[in-house]
Amino acid sequence: ERKGELDLVTVKAEPLPEVERETYPALKKRMENAIRDALAIKMPIEFMPFGTLPRYEGKPKRWVDLRSKDK
Repeated sequence: ERKGELDLVTVKAEPLPEVERETYPALKKRMENAIRDALAIKMPIEFMPFGTLPRYEGKPKRWVDLRSKDK
């Protein structure tokens, strides 16, 4: 997405069903820190219910560009 002059990336992830919901905040923070440490950019994590993100046979589509096409 784009907010003003900045491009924003949100990572959507599905925790496995056996992952306790109480651990989500710590898991989210660890994932955000790992991405920031590896890429030197901030990407917020958004947890989705398991099984809700699309599955693909063959090559998956991993990025969805939600920025407006007029710029």
